[in-house]
Amino acid sequence: MGGLWRLRFLVPLFALAALPLTRRADIPRHLLHHAAFHQDELIDPGTGEKLKQMLRDLGADEVGFPTNVAADLKTGVRKVKHRHVGEARPAEADGSCSHPLLARDGNSSDCILPQRIDVGKHFVMTGGPEAIREPFEHMVSRVSSFGRYFFELPAPVRGLFEHERFRSLAQRVCPPEKQLLDPFQFNFILSVPGQTVALHLDAPYFVGASRFQVPQWLLAVMVFSGLFQDRFVDQVQVVGYLHETELDPAAGGFFLYYDENDASPKQMPSRYLSGVGVDGSKTLHAAGVFQPQVKAPLLDKDKDNALFYVGDERWELRSEGQVVERYNSSDLRMTVVYRARCFASEAERQRFLKPDEMLSLDAILDTLSGDLLARGVVSKKALESMDRLALALQLLRSYVKYPLPSWHTAWIPWNYCALPRQSGRFAGILQTLLRPVCQCLAKPIPLLSFDQWPGPQVGTVPPNVGPDDLVFQSSRLRGPGRAVLARYEGHGAEPGGVAGVRLRDRVRRGWRTPEMAKSDTKSGVPPPSARDGRELLEAGGLEEKLTLLSGAGKAQGKGPGKASPGGYPGDTPEMAALAAELEKIAGKGYGKTSPEEPPKAGEPQRVSMRSDGRKKIHTTYPDGGEMVEEFDEKTDVLLVRKVRKPSKLGKEGEWVYEVGQATETAFDPYSDLLKASSSNPIFLRKDTPEHLQWRIRNLSYPADVYSVTVDHEKQEIVVRTSNKKYFKRIQVPDLARFALKLQEQLLSWKHQHSTLIISYRKPPEIVAGEQQALREAERSAVKM
Repeated sequence: MGGLWRLRFLVPLFALAALPLTRRADIPRHLLHHAAFHQDELIDPGTGEKLKQMLRDLGADEVGFPTNVAADLKTGVRKVKHRHVGEARPAEADGSCSHPLLARDGNSSDCILPQRIDVGKHFVMTGGPEAIREPFEHMVSRVSSFGRYFFELPAPVRGLFEHERFRSLAQRVCPPEKQLLDPFQFNFILSVPGQTVALHLDAPYFVGASRFQVPQWLLAVMVFSGLFQDRFVDQVQVVGYLHETELDPAAGGFFLYYDENDASPKQMPSRYLSGVGVDGSKTLHAAGVFQPQVKAPLLDKDKDNALFYVGDERWELRSEGQVVERYNSSDLRMTVVYRARCFASEAERQRFLKPDEMLSLDAILDTLSGDLLARGVVSKKALESMDRLALALQLLRSYVKYPLPSWHTAWIPWNYCALPRQSGRFAGILQTLLRPVCQCLAKPIPLLSFDQWPGPQVGTVPPNVGPDDLVFQSSRLRGPGRAVLARYEGHGAEPGGVAGVRLRDRVRRGWRTPEMAKSDTKSGVPPPSARDGRELLEAGGLEEKLTLLSGAGKAQGKGPGKASPGGYPGDTPEMAALAAELEKIAGKGYGKTSPEEPPKAGEPQRVSMRSDGRKKIHTTYPDGGEMVEEFDEKTDVLLVRKVRKPSKLGKEGEWVYEVGQATETAFDPYSDLLKASSSNPIFLRKDTPEHLQWRIRNLSYPADVYSVTVDHEKQEIVVRTSNKKYFKRIQVPDLARFALKLQEQLLSWKHQHSTLIISYRKPPEIVAGEQQALREAERSAVKM
């Protein structure tokens, strides 16, 4: 026994060695051998432009593009007979869900299993086909792409279904005996760099059961089980690509699918206006991670996250109204997905639309539970002791068989970096043990250098760069190797196109001017090819690294940081040469400002700074009043305006928000007695470039109930409802500042998505005043 006890250390080694033998694919037989078909130029250019304009219009409205966790609830199926199977639990006091697999049910105070928990759980636990190894929160962010769902088909989308190329593709996907097409849905999916569409089955349809009756994860369980095949409805789905940027292999984003019992998926390209036809409700498929080396923005699954279009091919990712990240259209992977059901005849279609018998939730659960008992998966006693959450998780474990990553991709098929979230009181210990391993597994960020740019290297400015085009700004990339990129815009370049140059490499191995080359020869600096690209950790050369911060002593010629002729104290020859080259690009006098005039007595004093992508202006008035305004740095749209006035005793007053919304503090159960309901109407102002705009959310009454008028005597906008449920007076201080009166013809309103949107077209005086304030503030702007 003693000898056997000593061999216990070999057990983990045998287990590790056996991992490649683990069965990585166990796809049910009835879900195999369903092919996918790729078609170039599937969407004609005219329709493609209309769809992209539809993307912009949808992105600019109140909803934008929510994450796919919320998109189905907000923009797709809003009324589901059974949103859960009985697993709902109340949310915590701060609105979060304590169970890692539960999420908030829209505006409800309940936490339920997300509609596609089958998809998210598999992706987090395995890392998907690419075997990503990251913590739970980062995995959730990667799979939280953005979308909108529609079950009414507008004209451009109807044209997609009527196109001969679609019909030809549908004939190959639908069974030969089921060639009658019933178009019923389309949706858009937008992915930002670092995101993916996880491995999944599309929401299936059964005669008597669909996403309108039961949760979608339960429909997926029904498909995998094979117990409801007599009621299954075949579909054809087309994934069309609207991103004009050609995706090379390193950029990822390919269409992946499994039609054989093999853990290595097949892939198809995602070229502009091409498409892939497949029955996504019985063929496992995914999208490869788009820009896999980029960390996706970290998004809290319990918060309201959405992608919004702000004009000029620019997008903003917002979480609870706060801008998290900004993108250009060329940064995004854009797809349109449209679906049709396949029927043998019109009579069969009518039987689906008006079934003789609906499948009840209890009947579905009883069928699945009976099968578990019959196969000996669980005992009757264990089944009877399960609550509905335990039953739901048992069904997912027993039936849903998405493939694991192939052993060529990952020796260990599980995402061990997400284990701490699942390990309860051992989370801290596991997180500490796994942190070094998971950080080492972070993929490097791919950056091009100018030595990879086509054309001559020394003394050549890259193509499409002209005066005023060169802007250094912080990269969106996260994680190891974070760099500062050179961004080139205008003069024929793609908006926001990234050249991908490490700032620290621009002298070492990147863009080199003739002056830099000469200075290298004189100072003995090795040529770029002689460098191995690694950063040195030794302390040697520290003084050289800090020459930009040197004082006047260096300027007198002492030490390696002496000033170059005509330069600044602490300039090195390399930096002086770079400055000279930048001045050639930008033009003489670029960046120089005229001396500021001192503020006159009795006039408001303004201080401006740039921070977090915003121009922030703080105005102080002679009477002690203050106003803070925040403008978008790229679009000059007013995002926030708040004012306050001192009390008669000189005490600072409270900030009053005219535009934007104050950050809501979390409810503290120990000090707070009451909290306003999240379903109460929420009033805020959110301007656009052309309009002063107010939004009142959580108003679910029909549009014909509302009345929006002007009270000329009090100079206020009055909102009331005919059912006496809501009344609001809206003051417009912008007009008072310019001594203007409200005009009925400039006022308009609309009601959509439970939100009343009131718009007032900006008079020319207000537009000119905002621009004048920005110009005056620019003189004293400080960039942070």
